[in-house]
Amino acid sequence: MGLFSSPYSIVVICLAISVSEAFTPYWSVFQKSFSFSGFNKVPHLRSKEDGSKSVSDQQLIKDKLEDFTKSSLYKSDAAKFGIDTVLAVGLLEEGLYEEAAERAKKAMELGEHTGEPDNVYTAYAEGILGDILYKSGSVEEAADHYRSALRIYERHYRSSSGPEAIQMLGASQMISWKLLGDRKYKEAIDACSTALGLAETLLGPTSPDVATCLFNLGTAYLNCGDTGTRTEAIFKQAISIYKDCESPPYTNIGNALGSLGNLYFERADFDAAQETFNEVKILHEEGLCTGRPVAPTLKNLGGIYWRLGRLDEAEEMYGRALSILEEEEDYGPHHELCEEIRMIIGSIRDEKIEKEM
Repeated sequence: MGLFSSPYSIVVICLAISVSEAFTPYWSVFQKSFSFSGFNKVPHLRSKEDGSKSVSDQQLIKDKLEDFTKSSLYKSDAAKFGIDTVLAVGLLEEGLYEEAAERAKKAMELGEHTGEPDNVYTAYAEGILGDILYKSGSVEEAADHYRSALRIYERHYRSSSGPEAIQMLGASQMISWKLLGDRKYKEAIDACSTALGLAETLLGPTSPDVATCLFNLGTAYLNCGDTGTRTEAIFKQAISIYKDCESPPYTNIGNALGSLGNLYFERADFDAAQETFNEVKILHEEGLCTGRPVAPTLKNLGGIYWRLGRLDEAEEMYGRALSILEEEEDYGPHHELCEEIRMIIGSIRDEKIEKEM
Protein backbone atom coordinates (compact mmCIF):
# COMPACT_ATOMS: atom_id res chain seq x y z
CA MET A 1 0.00 0.00 0.00
CA GLY A 2 1.43 3.41 -0.97
CA LEU A 3 1.96 6.38 1.24
CA PHE A 4 -1.20 8.18 0.17
CA SER A 5 -3.40 5.23 -0.76
CA SER A 6 -5.64 4.92 2.32
CA PRO A 7 -9.04 6.66 2.62
CA TYR A 8 -7.77 8.48 5.69
CA SER A 9 -4.88 9.90 3.70
CA ILE A 10 -7.32 11.47 1.24
CA VAL A 11 -8.92 13.42 4.09
CA VAL A 12 -5.53 14.64 5.28
CA ILE A 13 -4.37 15.61 1.82
CA CYS A 14 -7.64 17.48 1.21
CA LEU A 15 -7.06 19.33 4.47
CA ALA A 16 -3.63 20.43 3.33
CA ILE A 17 -4.71 21.34 -0.19
CA SER A 18 -7.66 23.36 1.12
CA VAL A 19 -5.28 25.86 2.67
CA SER A 20 -4.12 26.94 -0.76
CA GLU A 21 -7.55 26.60 -2.33
CA ALA A 22 -9.51 28.66 0.16
CA PHE A 23 -6.82 31.22 1.04
CA THR A 24 -8.24 31.30 4.58
CA PRO A 25 -6.39 33.23 7.31
CA TYR A 26 -3.47 31.00 8.13
CA TRP A 27 -3.59 31.54 11.87
CA SER A 28 -7.15 30.20 12.02
CA VAL A 29 -6.03 27.17 10.03
CA PHE A 30 -3.10 26.77 12.41
CA GLN A 31 -5.45 26.80 15.42
CA LYS A 32 -7.77 24.29 13.74
CA SER A 33 -4.84 21.97 13.13
CA PHE A 34 -4.23 21.80 16.87
CA SER A 35 -7.89 21.11 17.59
CA PHE A 36 -7.71 17.69 15.90
CA SER A 37 -6.08 16.19 18.98
CA GLY A 38 -7.70 18.42 21.56
CA PHE A 39 -5.17 21.24 21.42
CA ASN A 40 -7.89 23.83 20.94
CA LYS A 41 -6.97 26.09 23.82
CA VAL A 42 -4.18 27.98 22.15
CA PRO A 43 -4.44 31.50 23.62
CA HIS A 44 -5.17 34.36 21.29
CA LEU A 45 -1.84 35.89 20.35
CA ARG A 46 -1.44 39.52 21.28
CA SER A 47 0.46 41.53 18.73
CA LYS A 48 2.90 44.24 19.61
CA GLU A 49 2.38 47.72 18.20
CA ASP A 50 4.59 46.84 15.22
CA GLY A 51 2.45 43.78 14.47
CA SER A 52 4.99 41.18 15.62
CA LYS A 53 4.37 38.50 18.22
CA SER A 54 6.07 38.57 21.59
CA VAL A 55 8.83 36.08 22.38
CA SER A 56 6.65 34.40 24.99
CA ASP A 57 3.81 34.04 22.49
CA GLN A 58 6.13 32.47 19.91
CA GLN A 59 7.53 30.10 22.52
CA LEU A 60 3.98 29.07 23.37
CA ILE A 61 3.40 28.15 19.73
CA LYS A 62 6.61 26.11 19.68
CA ASP A 63 5.62 24.30 22.87
CA LYS A 64 2.17 23.48 21.51
CA LEU A 65 3.72 22.32 18.24
CA GLU A 66 6.01 19.90 20.10
CA ASP A 67 3.04 18.56 22.09
CA PHE A 68 0.97 18.21 18.95
CA THR A 69 3.53 16.16 17.05
CA LYS A 70 3.58 13.68 19.95
CA SER A 71 -0.18 13.15 19.73
CA SER A 72 -1.90 9.98 18.53
CA LEU A 73 -2.97 11.69 15.30
CA TYR A 74 0.61 12.25 14.20
CA LYS A 75 1.36 8.64 13.28
CA SER A 76 0.97 7.57 9.67
CA ASP A 77 3.10 9.12 6.93
CA ALA A 78 -0.02 10.36 5.19
CA ALA A 79 -1.22 12.13 8.33
CA LYS A 80 2.24 13.58 8.92
CA PHE A 81 2.37 14.97 5.39
CA GLY A 82 -1.02 16.68 5.62
CA ILE A 83 -0.42 18.05 9.11
CA ASP A 84 3.13 19.21 8.36
CA THR A 85 1.95 21.23 5.37
CA VAL A 86 -0.83 22.89 7.37
CA LEU A 87 1.53 23.63 10.26
CA ALA A 88 4.14 25.03 7.87
CA VAL A 89 1.61 27.52 6.53
CA GLY A 90 0.44 28.47 10.03
CA LEU A 91 3.98 28.97 11.30
CA LEU A 92 4.77 31.04 8.21
CA GLU A 93 1.90 33.40 9.02
CA GLU A 94 3.20 33.79 12.56
CA GLY A 95 6.66 34.74 11.28
CA LEU A 96 8.32 31.58 12.62
CA TYR A 97 10.23 30.99 9.39
CA GLU A 98 12.79 28.49 10.68
CA GLU A 99 10.12 26.24 12.20
CA ALA A 100 7.91 26.66 9.14
CA ALA A 101 10.74 25.66 6.80
CA GLU A 102 11.47 22.61 8.93
CA ARG A 103 7.84 21.45 8.61
CA ALA A 104 7.80 22.05 4.86
CA LYS A 105 11.02 20.09 4.42
CA LYS A 106 9.62 17.21 6.47
CA ALA A 107 6.57 17.16 4.21
CA MET A 108 8.83 17.15 1.14
CA GLU A 109 10.75 14.16 2.52
CA LEU A 110 7.50 12.29 3.14
CA GLY A 111 6.39 13.05 -0.40
CA GLU A 112 9.63 11.69 -1.78
CA HIS A 113 9.05 8.43 0.14
CA THR A 114 6.19 7.57 -2.22
CA GLY A 115 8.78 6.02 -4.49
CA GLU A 116 7.87 8.48 -7.23
CA PRO A 117 10.67 10.99 -7.70
CA ASP A 118 8.41 13.31 -9.67
CA ASN A 119 5.17 13.62 -7.67
CA VAL A 120 2.79 16.47 -6.87
CA TYR A 121 2.95 15.92 -3.11
CA THR A 122 6.60 16.85 -3.04
CA ALA A 123 5.88 19.78 -5.35
CA TYR A 124 3.08 21.04 -3.13
CA ALA A 125 5.33 21.02 -0.05
CA GLU A 126 8.19 22.56 -2.01
CA GLY A 127 5.89 25.37 -3.11
CA ILE A 128 5.14 26.12 0.55
CA LEU A 129 8.88 26.09 1.27
CA GLY A 130 9.28 28.62 -1.55
CA ASP A 131 6.69 30.87 0.13
CA ILE A 132 8.55 30.64 3.44
CA LEU A 133 11.92 31.47 1.90
CA TYR A 134 10.45 34.37 -0.08
CA LYS A 135 8.79 35.83 3.03
CA SER A 136 12.02 35.46 5.01
CA GLY A 137 13.98 37.37 2.35
CA SER A 138 15.75 34.47 0.61
CA VAL A 139 14.34 35.39 -2.80
CA GLU A 140 16.86 33.55 -4.98
CA GLU A 141 16.53 30.32 -3.01
CA ALA A 142 12.74 30.71 -3.09
CA ALA A 143 12.81 31.06 -6.88
CA ASP A 144 14.79 27.82 -7.17
CA HIS A 145 12.17 25.91 -5.17
CA TYR A 146 9.30 27.52 -7.07
CA ARG A 147 10.96 26.53 -10.33
CA SER A 148 11.43 22.94 -9.14
CA ALA A 149 7.77 22.68 -8.07
CA LEU A 150 6.61 24.28 -11.29
CA ARG A 151 8.42 21.72 -13.44
CA ILE A 152 6.57 18.91 -11.65
CA TYR A 153 3.21 20.64 -11.85
CA GLU A 154 3.66 21.36 -15.53
CA ARG A 155 4.09 17.65 -16.20
CA HIS A 156 1.16 16.56 -14.04
CA TYR A 157 -1.38 19.39 -14.20
CA ARG A 158 -1.11 21.19 -17.49
CA SER A 159 -4.88 21.51 -17.67
CA SER A 160 -5.54 21.74 -13.93
CA SER A 161 -7.78 24.43 -12.49
CA GLY A 162 -7.30 23.34 -8.88
CA PRO A 163 -4.97 24.55 -6.15
CA GLU A 164 -1.96 22.98 -7.82
CA ALA A 165 -2.51 25.28 -10.80
CA ILE A 166 -2.84 28.29 -8.50
CA GLN A 167 0.54 27.43 -7.06
CA MET A 168 1.90 27.03 -10.58
CA LEU A 169 0.72 30.57 -11.31
CA GLY A 170 2.46 31.91 -8.22
CA ALA A 171 5.62 30.04 -9.09
CA SER A 172 5.57 31.29 -12.68
CA GLN A 173 5.15 34.88 -11.54
CA MET A 174 7.98 34.55 -9.02
CA ILE A 175 10.27 33.13 -11.68
CA SER A 176 9.25 35.91 -14.08
CA TRP A 177 10.12 38.63 -11.58
CA LYS A 178 13.40 36.95 -10.70
CA LEU A 179 14.47 36.67 -14.35
CA LEU A 180 13.40 40.25 -15.10
CA GLY A 181 15.30 41.46 -12.03
CA ASP A 182 18.38 39.56 -13.22
CA ARG A 183 17.91 41.07 -16.70
CA LYS A 184 17.61 37.63 -18.27
CA TYR A 185 14.95 38.90 -20.62
CA LYS A 186 14.96 36.11 -23.20
CA GLU A 187 14.45 33.48 -20.50
CA ALA A 188 11.83 35.70 -18.88
CA ILE A 189 9.67 35.63 -22.02
CA ASP A 190 8.90 31.92 -21.54
CA ALA A 191 8.18 32.31 -17.81
CA CYS A 192 5.98 35.37 -18.41
CA SER A 193 4.09 33.56 -21.18
CA THR A 194 3.46 30.58 -18.88
CA ALA A 195 2.20 32.86 -16.11
CA LEU A 196 -0.05 34.73 -18.54
CA GLY A 197 -1.63 31.54 -19.87
CA LEU A 198 -2.31 30.28 -16.35
CA ALA A 199 -3.72 33.60 -15.19
CA GLU A 200 -6.10 33.85 -18.14
CA THR A 201 -7.31 30.27 -17.61
CA LEU A 202 -7.66 30.42 -13.84
CA LEU A 203 -8.70 34.03 -13.24
CA GLY A 204 -10.28 35.17 -16.48
CA PRO A 205 -9.02 37.55 -19.18
CA THR A 206 -9.92 40.75 -17.30
CA SER A 207 -8.21 39.93 -14.00
CA PRO A 208 -5.66 42.48 -12.73
CA ASP A 209 -3.25 39.54 -12.38
CA VAL A 210 -3.57 39.01 -16.13
CA ALA A 211 -2.67 42.68 -16.65
CA THR A 212 0.41 42.23 -14.47
CA CYS A 213 1.47 39.16 -16.47
CA LEU A 214 0.97 41.13 -19.69
CA PHE A 215 3.04 44.01 -18.34
CA ASN A 216 5.86 41.63 -17.38
CA LEU A 217 5.74 39.95 -20.78
CA GLY A 218 5.80 43.31 -22.56
CA THR A 219 8.75 44.38 -20.42
CA ALA A 220 10.66 41.24 -21.39
CA TYR A 221 9.98 41.75 -25.11
CA LEU A 222 10.84 45.46 -24.96
CA ASN A 223 14.17 44.77 -23.26
CA CYS A 224 14.92 42.21 -25.96
CA GLY A 225 14.61 45.02 -28.50
CA ASP A 226 11.11 44.15 -29.73
CA THR A 227 9.41 47.52 -30.30
CA GLY A 228 6.93 46.17 -32.85
CA THR A 229 3.18 45.87 -32.86
CA ARG A 230 3.21 42.69 -30.75
CA THR A 231 4.80 44.39 -27.74
CA GLU A 232 2.69 47.51 -28.28
CA ALA A 233 -0.51 45.42 -28.22
CA ILE A 234 0.60 43.65 -25.03
CA PHE A 235 1.12 46.93 -23.16
CA LYS A 236 -2.15 48.36 -24.49
CA GLN A 237 -4.06 45.30 -23.32
CA ALA A 238 -2.49 45.59 -19.86
CA ILE A 239 -3.39 49.29 -19.68
CA SER A 240 -6.98 48.58 -20.72
CA ILE A 241 -7.42 45.99 -17.95
CA TYR A 242 -5.78 48.20 -15.35
CA LYS A 243 -8.02 51.14 -16.28
CA ASP A 244 -11.10 48.99 -15.70
CA CYS A 245 -10.07 47.61 -12.31
CA GLU A 246 -7.47 49.81 -10.62
CA SER A 247 -8.34 52.41 -8.00
CA PRO A 248 -6.15 55.43 -7.17
CA PRO A 249 -3.25 55.72 -6.88
CA TYR A 250 -2.89 54.45 -10.43
CA THR A 251 0.57 52.99 -9.93
CA ASN A 252 0.15 50.10 -12.40
CA ILE A 253 -1.43 52.34 -15.02
CA GLY A 254 1.45 54.78 -14.66
CA ASN A 255 4.04 52.03 -15.02
CA ALA A 256 2.36 50.51 -18.07
CA LEU A 257 1.85 53.88 -19.79
CA GLY A 258 5.48 54.73 -19.09
CA SER A 259 6.64 51.50 -20.70
CA LEU A 260 4.41 52.04 -23.73
CA GLY A 261 5.85 55.54 -24.06
CA ASN A 262 9.36 54.10 -23.89
CA LEU A 263 8.45 51.71 -26.70
CA TYR A 264 7.32 54.62 -28.89
CA PHE A 265 10.48 56.56 -27.99
CA GLU A 266 12.70 53.62 -28.98
CA ARG A 267 10.72 53.38 -32.18
CA ALA A 268 11.46 57.10 -32.78
CA ASP A 269 7.72 57.83 -32.80
CA PHE A 270 8.15 60.90 -30.62
CA ASP A 271 4.62 62.22 -31.10
CA ALA A 272 3.12 59.00 -29.78
CA ALA A 273 5.69 58.91 -26.96
CA GLN A 274 4.87 62.46 -25.94
CA GLU A 275 1.14 61.78 -25.98
CA THR A 276 1.57 58.66 -23.83
CA PHE A 277 3.94 60.30 -21.37
CA ASN A 278 1.51 63.21 -21.09
CA GLU A 279 -1.18 60.83 -19.81
CA VAL A 280 1.06 60.00 -16.87
CA LYS A 281 1.88 63.68 -16.37
CA ILE A 282 -1.83 64.53 -16.17
CA LEU A 283 -2.46 61.72 -13.66
CA HIS A 284 0.43 63.09 -11.61
CA GLU A 285 -0.90 66.65 -11.71
CA GLU A 286 -4.32 65.42 -10.58
CA GLY A 287 -2.75 63.52 -7.68
CA LEU A 288 -3.83 60.16 -9.11
CA CYS A 289 -0.36 58.75 -9.74
CA THR A 290 2.56 59.64 -7.52
CA GLY A 291 5.96 58.45 -6.47
CA ARG A 292 8.56 56.41 -8.27
CA PRO A 293 6.46 55.26 -11.29
CA VAL A 294 6.06 58.89 -12.35
CA ALA A 295 9.70 59.96 -12.20
CA PRO A 296 11.06 58.02 -15.22
CA THR A 297 8.14 59.18 -17.34
CA LEU A 298 8.62 62.84 -16.43
CA LYS A 299 12.34 62.47 -17.12
CA ASN A 300 11.64 60.93 -20.53
CA LEU A 301 9.06 63.60 -21.33
CA GLY A 302 11.68 66.18 -20.45
CA GLY A 303 13.99 64.49 -22.94
CA ILE A 304 11.40 64.82 -25.69
CA TYR A 305 10.83 68.51 -24.90
CA TRP A 306 14.60 69.07 -24.96
CA ARG A 307 14.82 67.34 -28.34
CA LEU A 308 12.03 69.62 -29.62
CA GLY A 309 13.76 72.74 -28.29
CA ARG A 310 11.08 73.41 -25.68
CA LEU A 311 13.67 74.15 -23.03
CA ASP A 312 11.46 75.65 -20.31
CA GLU A 313 9.15 72.64 -20.38
CA ALA A 314 12.14 70.28 -20.50
CA GLU A 315 13.67 71.89 -17.42
CA GLU A 316 10.33 71.70 -15.60
CA MET A 317 9.87 67.98 -16.31
CA TYR A 318 13.42 67.10 -15.29
CA GLY A 319 12.96 69.19 -12.16
CA ARG A 320 9.75 67.34 -11.23
CA ALA A 321 11.44 63.98 -11.77
CA LEU A 322 14.37 65.07 -9.61
CA SER A 323 12.09 66.21 -6.77
CA ILE A 324 10.34 62.83 -6.71
CA LEU A 325 13.54 60.79 -6.73
CA GLU A 326 15.15 62.90 -4.02
CA GLU A 327 12.26 61.96 -1.71
CA GLU A 328 12.35 58.25 -2.57
CA GLU A 329 13.99 56.04 0.06
CA ASP A 330 15.79 53.90 -2.54
CA TYR A 331 17.22 56.95 -4.32
CA GLY A 332 17.71 60.15 -2.31
CA PRO A 333 19.47 63.38 -3.31
CA HIS A 334 22.90 61.77 -3.71
CA HIS A 335 21.85 58.91 -5.98
CA GLU A 336 23.66 58.73 -9.31
CA LEU A 337 20.40 59.18 -11.23
CA CYS A 338 19.69 62.39 -9.32
CA GLU A 339 23.20 63.60 -10.10
CA GLU A 340 22.63 62.77 -13.78
CA ILE A 341 19.38 64.75 -13.86
CA ARG A 342 21.06 67.75 -12.21
CA MET A 343 23.73 67.69 -14.92
CA ILE A 344 21.02 67.57 -17.60
CA ILE A 345 19.20 70.51 -16.00
CA GLY A 346 22.50 72.38 -15.96
CA SER A 347 22.99 71.67 -19.67
CA ILE A 348 19.49 72.89 -20.48
CA ARG A 349 20.08 76.10 -18.54
CA ASP A 350 23.39 76.64 -20.36
CA GLU A 351 21.60 76.17 -23.68
CA LYS A 352 18.96 78.72 -22.66
CA ILE A 353 21.66 81.23 -21.81
CA GLU A 354 23.36 80.70 -25.16
CA LYS A 355 20.07 81.32 -26.98
CA GLU A 356 19.54 84.56 -25.10
CA MET A 357 22.99 85.87 -26.03
